[in-house]
Amino acid sequence: MYKKQKLMFYPATNPNRRGVLLPGGGYEKINYKKEGEEPAYWLNAHGFDAEICATGRVETLGVWGFGAGGHLAAMLATRCMRLNFAILAYPVIRMKKRIAIKRVRWDLLGSGDFDNDAAMDYFSVNKSIHVDTPPTFLFHTSNGKSVPVRNSLDYASAMAKYNRPFHI
Repeated sequence: MYKKQKLMFYPATNPNRRGVLLPGGGYEKINYKKEGEEPAYWLNAHGFDAEICATGRVETLGVWGFGAGGHLAAMLATRCMRLNFAILAYPVIRMKKRIAIKRVRWDLLGSGDFDNDAAMDYFSVNKSIHVDTPPTFLFHTSNGKSVPVRNSLDYASAMAKYNRPFHI
């Protein structure tokens, strides 16, 4: 439910990263040029593709992520934003050995932090669920090869612990 919405892509010449811009404007207007286009061009000049997500007043806001994107969506849902819902598709949830994907652990923790319990706990999203975590729909297959189903089950278990609505 948006009064206005726009998603614009600004590609860099030789991109090696991506940035998402969320211009302000009090939800009534959008400071698109100053807080969207100008920063997008700056990102482009520094090797970033840029996406500008400009919306008017938002009545309902949710997040949907897949795999590693499901991990990011879960982090947003539990730590960063006040969301109305989350949809997590075969999400990476835990950083524990034999549960997390080695490549994802490497990308988030680096080689030196594989045995750093504090870092693994920080990125294990099931440990961040709280009484305000939004209702969540999880879907996963038990025979998926990329992300063990245990990730979704652990998230669902943590949601149940805090009496938060979820479906799996």
